[in-house]
Amino acid sequence: MKAHIHDCTGPDLTCLCGYVFRAGSIQVGIEVYDRSVKLISRHFNCESVEVAIAELRGAIRSLEA
Repeated sequence: MKAHIHDCTGPDLTCLCGYVFRAGSIQVGIEVYDRSVKLISRHFNCESVEVAIAELRGAIRSLEA
């Protein structure tokens, strides 16, 4: 099939090619500001709490640097 952008806007989130859009069940949002200066802003979904923990640890490392 020719490459295309999936159109998953229907009620079942399925493209005509058969691709089904799925977001991970765990939602992660990390935001750290120093007054109006954004230091960290990370948002994503994942399926594993280990991935969320690793991202939190990465954010801590970024702040400590």
